[in-house]
Amino acid sequence: MKKRVVVGVIVGVILIAAITGGVMWFGKDSVRTSTWTPITVTQDNVAVIMSQSSLVRDVPEDGVVAFYVGDRGYTITKEKMESGLPVNPDITITLPESYLATLGQYGWCAALQEARRNGNLGIELQGSKASLAWKYRALEKYRLCLG
Repeated sequence: MKKRVVVGVIVGVILIAAITGGVMWFGKDSVRTSTWTPITVTQDNVAVIMSQSSLVRDVPEDGVVAFYVGDRGYTITKEKMESGLPVNPDITITLPESYLATLGQYGWCAALQEARRNGNLGIELQGSKASLAWKYRALEKYRLCLG
């Protein structure tokens, strides 16, 4: 019986770690390489730019994320980001519009790390941490971008 409890605690800690790092997934296309070509990112092109990111391609088939840039809402699903908000998102992420300049100059990772450091990145989970950790496990590789 004690062995089950210990195993349960270990699994719980792993799932929480995955949620903390994996669900909060934003980062550059390549976490391992620091190549980023500076571009101008605005509300008019952020959805197109994000849709080209490996980050968006890694969202699970049934994953739905609400993403606010300033007060404009977007829906992120596998392989695309579109203007407008989903009805029942798994996760809601809020990023002030002022970070689009950082995103364009230095990449996803830098912009989101800076927003988080400054207390400006909002992340809200809808659902249990364990189920979201499992569902979004492919995004775990972006955990370093939130330092």
